[in-house]
Formats: sequence, C-alpha cells, structure tokens
Amino acid sequence: MIRYGKSLALLVLLTVAACRADLSRQSGRVVSVTEDTVETRLAQKIRAIKQSFERQDVDRSLELSRELRDSGKIEGDERAYLYGLVYLAQSYYLLDGNIDSILIYVNEARERALQQKDYWALATIQNVLGSHALFVEMDYGKGLSYLMEGLRYAEQSGDISRIFPLKSNIALAYYFRNDPTGLHYALDVYDLGRQYGNKFMVFTGAVISSYMYYVLGQYDQALEYIRHALPLAGDYSDERGVYSLYGDILMKLDRREEAAESYRKAISEGSARGRFSDVDAYLGYGNYLKENGRYEEALKIMEQGIAVAEMDRRSQKLYLLYYNLSSLYESMHRPAAALRYYKMYHARADSLFNVEQEKEIATLKLSYEKQRYENELELQELAWQKRLQVVTLILVIVGLLAIGAFVLYYRRERGYRQLLKLRQETAEKEEWYRSQLRQYTPEPEPEPEYRTDVGQEDSKLYELFTQLQTLMSEQKIYRRPDLSRDAVAKLLSTNRTYLSEAISRYTGLSFVYYVNSFRIEAAVRILSDPNDETPIKALVHELGFHSLSTFYRLFQAAKGVPPSQFREERKRRP
Repeated sequence: MIRYGKSLALLVLLTVAACRADLSRQSGRVVSVTEDTVETRLAQKIRAIKQSFERQDVDRSLELSRELRDSGKIEGDERAYLYGLVYLAQSYYLLDGNIDSILIYVNEARERALQQKDYWALATIQNVLGSHALFVEMDYGKGLSYLMEGLRYAEQSGDISRIFPLKSNIALAYYFRNDPTGLHYALDVYDLGRQYGNKFMVFTGAVISSYMYYVLGQYDQALEYIRHALPLAGDYSDERGVYSLYGDILMKLDRREEAAESYRKAISEGSARGRFSDVDAYLGYGNYLKENGRYEEALKIMEQGIAVAEMDRRSQKLYLLYYNLSSLYESMHRPAAALRYYKMYHARADSLFNVEQEKEIATLKLSYEKQRYENELELQELAWQKRLQVVTLILVIVGLLAIGAFVLYYRRERGYRQLLKLRQETAEKEEWYRSQLRQYTPEPEPEPEYRTDVGQEDSKLYELFTQLQTLMSEQKIYRRPDLSRDAVAKLLSTNRTYLSEAISRYTGLSFVYYVNSFRIEAAVRILSDPNDETPIKALVHELGFHSLSTFYRLFQAAKGVPPSQFREERKRRP
C-alpha cells in the first residue's frame, strides 16, 4: 500500500529545487563584481522558481524555467541554461507526468550536466525520473534504479539538500511495496532534519518513519513518529495523509473512536489537490464503518474513494478499495457485486505486483547500497577510534606511573570478586537441579560435588577467564562489530574450545550471549543517563551490534521494554 504520491514528490522536489545560498562560493572560484552580479541574478531567478513550486503554481514555474533557460542561452551562461532545463523537466513532471515532455528536457540536461560534472543537476534529474517511474508508471525496479544512481550523484555533490529528497523517495519506494527495508533511509531523513533544524525534513522523515514502523507492526513506534508530524501537517498541506495514517495507527491500538475522528478530520479538512493519500482516509473510515455494521455508510465512503482515485489517476490504491468493497458486499449478502469487485481486485493486484524482474534489480541495488552504507559507518567508526586512541595514549602516558599499581590491584580484586559471585551463582543453580533430580528419581546416583577448590586445570581456566573479563571490562572489546570467538582466543593466546569452556564454567553462557551481556549492560548505562542524547541507531553501531532489530530483541528480552521506552522512563524519574 502507498500513502504518498505526486503531492509528496512535489514537496520532496521542492527541497531539490532550493537555490544555493552563495553560488559564487560553492563554485570554488573568485568572481569579479560583474560575475557576482550575474550569480546574484541567477540565485534570484532560482528562488522565484522555488517559490512557484511551493505555491504549487506549475504554470508560473514553467514560465520562469523557460525564462531561465532562454536567458542562459542568450547570455552564454551554461549553468543558467542547464538549471532552466532541469526545472522545466520538474515542472512538466508536476504538470501532467507525461514522460515524453519530461525526456525532451532531461536528455539534453543530462548530457550537459555530465560535461560540466554538475552532480547537483544529475541528482535532480535522477530524482525526477525515479519519481515518475514510481508514482506514475508504478515501476518499482526502474524507480529504485534511478533513485539509487541519483543518491550516488548527490553524495558526490556533498550537498545535503540533494541527499535528503532522494533518500525520502527511496524510503517511499520501499513503502510502496510494503517493504520496511526502507526504514533506515526514513530515519536518516528525520535525523538530518533535526541536525540541520529543517522542519520540512523533520516532517517528511517523521511521516515516512511512522509508515515503516506501521508496516513492521511496531505501532507504538509508529505513533511516536506520527506525533512529530501532526503539528506540521498544515504547514505542508498534508493533513489528509497524516491524519489518515494517524487513524490507521489508532485502529491497530484499539482506540477506535479516536481513529474514526481522525479519519473524519482527514476527509473534511485535508486538501484534495494532487494527493494519493486522499484514498487512505476513505479506505480507513470505510473499514471502521463496516466493522461497526454501518454497511450503507461504508459503501458510500468507499465508492467516494474510488471516484477520487479514478478522477485524479491515483490508481495505486484502487486494488485495496476493490478488495474491501468485495468484502463489504459479501457481508451485505450481495454475491454478484462481491464477485465483480473481487475480479477487479485480482486484475489490478496481479498487474501491480507482477514485478519479478524489477524485484531482482531492486534486490541488487539494495544489497549494493546497504553494503556501502555499512562501510561508511565502519570508516567513520575507525576514524573516531583513531582520534580517541591518540588522546587516550597521551593521558595514559601522563598518569601511568602514578596510578599503575592501584589499577593492577583494583583489577585483580574486582576480577576475583566477580569470579566468586559467578561461582556462587553456578553452585546455587547446580544445587537446584540436584533437588529437582532427587524429587523425580527414586534412587538417584550420587552426584559429584561441585569443585570449589582451584586445582591446576581450574587455575588456568580462572586465569584465562580473568584476562577475558579484563579485555571486556577495561578495553571494551565487545564494542567491535567483527568480534568473534576466534579473534578473542587469539588475543588471549589460547584456542576457541578452551575459551568457550572458561566462559561456560564461570558464567553458564555461550560466547555470543556472554559478549551481548556486556553490550546490553553498556546500553542500559547510556540510556539511563538523562544527559546522554545519543540516538539509538548510533548507539547500536557504537556497541558492536550488527543490526537494529537484534539490539531491540535482546534489550527487550533483558529489560522487558524497548530501548526508547526504557530511556523515557529513566528521564521521567525524579
């Protein structure tokens, strides 16, 4: 299911269309007074085009874009001519979505952009083509291919306003296919908005993140993000889309009357101009009426939704309306109408989801992008670690002679206390198992007593385990995402079997659970600090977890609540 369309694409494109604050400085060259005047005029023309996009005045944007192109041609200004072509392509996309009209300008603009190595223009062109493929052609594979290539150009430009709309549309593409893989793109947009104080980026990231969590079935998280978007919905003329999603989330949380009110608000107050998300309000409210036995009202609402979709060519949601109408007619004991709409649903759904070839393309692109994304995080982490090591080394050299003896004594004593505690817990567990065994076995065999004496073999295991505890507690090697049993064994000059035996002997845990226990304890300390605002996604990578989902699962298993809820509860404590 899809909730955004050309209207959101319009807003996303607006950010791409934003003019550069200082064109002469970004061009990296010294300009004369005359050149500076030309740059100022160019910036003013671009700003006027941007404002026409914001007013959704496509006729005006076409007029201004032509003027920019023509003035660039007359004055020999290659950039003005190129940007005029790019804005003409955007304007025709927003006017009627006719690919022939768009390609007239895209083809020439791409050739010139490649010659000038203008990555901003190339990223914008790919965004227009990707948006058209997704929201007009409904071609998932092609759309993602365009957008992924555009994202690479945007990253080469180094301009955050180019990266943001592409990541937004990539997240929308995944949502279009009910694929929550796009969540990290949506969260990136939200975080970028907060980082740069950009309300529109915050709004867009919050809405798309809420959609992703809704698809994942994590409705509390979805509710948290949609609440960030609600106060901004009026600013960006998307009351209908936001309040429709808000109603869907409330329905899943069994707050049905609040959901119905949200649907009614979406239908009555939301703008009907250029929005795929109109249909969601009719669909959600229609299902609410159906569940309450108000079949005639539900039928009227859903038929209105079909009329809106067909009138404005918003065909992405028709298959869901057909399906729900079929179910509604079946409840009304009208089998002929139910069968008719069921056939219409199947015809539409088969057409929309028969995308095996496109799915393969999308999978390859996702694999490439995901790997590149993880590599960037790893490089950033390594750079940070190198800087930290330099500072740490200086501090260690200064204080080593003064505190060395104390550190050794403290570490030995603490390791010994931890060992005693673990051994005591192990002995208690064994005693409990023995009592259970005696209860169900008439004549049990004598159980060997747990060895509390430290023989030669236990002494080696104890020494190995103490060294391991030091690596984990002092050097925090659990933060390494590539940490493995073989790597730890190599650090301790032992083998993996002996290492596993030491961990099992003194903790009763496997290697993986032992390492993750340190990571979870570190997460608890950080999330308990009201002054620490580290984002949870960044915390996951900092502590060595490979995925956000694994961290959420282990944290909730340990503490009974998700990490975000845990942090909020700690903040509320006096």
